[in-house]
Amino acid sequence: MADLNAALVAFAGVLVGGYFNNFLAEDFRRFRDSQALAGALAGELESHASGIPLLKNILTALHARTKTGAELTLRETPEPGSPVFEACVEKIGGLGPDLANGVAFVYEQIRAFRSVMALLAKHHKEESAEWRTSMIASAYDRLKTAEDRGTPLIEQLKSHAAASYWKRPATLKQCCVGLLCVALLVGATVRYSGGSEHGEQCTTTLDQGAQHTVCK
Repeated sequence: MADLNAALVAFAGVLVGGYFNNFLAEDFRRFRDSQALAGALAGELESHASGIPLLKNILTALHARTKTGAELTLRETPEPGSPVFEACVEKIGGLGPDLANGVAFVYEQIRAFRSVMALLAKHHKEESAEWRTSMIASAYDRLKTAEDRGTPLIEQLKSHAAASYWKRPATLKQCCVGLLCVALLVGATVRYSGGSEHGEQCTTTLDQGAQHTVCK
């Protein structure tokens, strides 16, 4: 019985050690990776945002010119990209549901703006003034939507990048589970070690000149 108790205690110790050394350590690594990604995305979005005032002024001028029926002079250029987002798009889930949702939405608005501008530059000479006016208005809307949603998102990403792992509610819950496991392990160790030392009692009797000892 003592051997079985010792084996159970040892097994519980392995489970607790595995929890802290593997699960908690892996969770911490993923959190640090998500912080690095959040910082990089915040920097890229800030870079995009710095050009929005100029782009809005250009679109406003183009819209006014198109409404007069005047011709536009636009050059076709390669559609720009967002290298950080494109390289890490599969990892944005590590930011958590809310941040991942915001990042995907803002970058989709940026992509839509670029697509509209590419179409406008390619077909503005062959399409009607109404079409050009509509495309410019659509580009402006996409840009403004990206700005409205992206401005608070940048601050949220910065906050995540600077957050403390040990103050997260999820981390506190995990630590509580780990401490509960440790408490159960200590309690089991004390109980079974005490039982092996004090729980065994022996009784000796004399039966027809012969001694008999029974331990329980």
